[in-house]
Amino acid sequence: MSNTLQILIAFFVLLCFIIGCERPKSLEFQTIQKVSITDVRKDTLTFSITVAFFNPNRLGAILRTLDYELKIDHELAGFGSYQENFELPPLKNFTITLPLIVTKSSWEVWKTALLEKDTVQFSIITRGKAKAGWISRNLQSVIKKRIALKSLLNEQFKQEANRFHPKLVAIRLESAGLLKQRLIAEVEYFNPYPFPIEIDSANVSLFINRNFIGQIDFHQTLILYPIQITKATHPIEISTFWASGLLLSNMLNQALEYSLEGVAYLQLETFTLRVPIAFKGIYSP
Repeated sequence: MSNTLQILIAFFVLLCFIIGCERPKSLEFQTIQKVSITDVRKDTLTFSITVAFFNPNRLGAILRTLDYELKIDHELAGFGSYQENFELPPLKNFTITLPLIVTKSSWEVWKTALLEKDTVQFSIITRGKAKAGWISRNLQSVIKKRIALKSLLNEQFKQEANRFHPKLVAIRLESAGLLKQRLIAEVEYFNPYPFPIEIDSANVSLFINRNFIGQIDFHQTLILYPIQITKATHPIEISTFWASGLLLSNMLNQALEYSLEGVAYLQLETFTLRVPIAFKGIYSP
C-alpha cells in the first residue's frame, strides 16, 4: 500500500472519528420574531411562530424532522412538529417558522404569563433527526432562556391586530341630553383569517388630530366573518372638554387624522385573547 493511500485512509478515519464523536451543542434561542394565528378549533389554537436561533456547532446540518414542546415556567404551554428539510448553517444565526398548537388545558399558562408576570422561563424541548454529510444524528435538547414574554407578545399582537385594517368611514354628532353631545362612529373591520372572530368587548380611546376625544367602551358581541369586511356602529362618550360639541362640529367638517388606542378581547371558540389596539388613519367627510 502506498504512503499516499495510507495517509488518505488515516485522514478519512480521523475525519469520521471527529464528526461522529463530537457531541453537538444545543441551538441557542435568541428571540421570537413573529406570531400569527393560523387556525382555530373548538379546543385548540394553532399559531405560526418565527423563532431566531444561533447554531454554535462548526458543522452545518440538514434538519429532517423535529418534534418539540414549549414550556413556560416549567408548565406545558404548547407543542408541535416540523417535517420539512431545513438547513442549519454552522456558527450562524437563522430563523425558522414553526407551528405551535395550544390546547385549552394550556391556556391558563399563557394567561398567567401574559397578565401577571413581566418575565418567564421559556423552554423548548426538542427531539428530531438531522443529517451532516453522510452521518445521521438523533437530536435531543432543552433550550432555555428567560424572556419578557408579555411585552414581546403584546408588540406582536399589535402587529397582528393591524391586519384587521379598521377604517373610520363615518362619524357624526348627536344629542345626548341638554347641552351635551356624543359621537356615533361607523367603523369597517376586515377579518383576514379563514375563520370567524368574535370581539367580545373593547375599551378604546379615540384621538382626533392628537386630541383625546372620548372613549369607545362596548360589551356586545361583534362577529367578524372570514375574509370579509364587517361594519359596526359605536357610540363614543365625549370627554368633558368637547361635551358641548361646538368645537368638535367644526373639526368634523374637514379631513382629520385619527387614532384608536386601547384593548379588545377576542373570543376564539372557547378561548379569549386580549389584543392591544393601536390604529391610525385619515378620515375625510
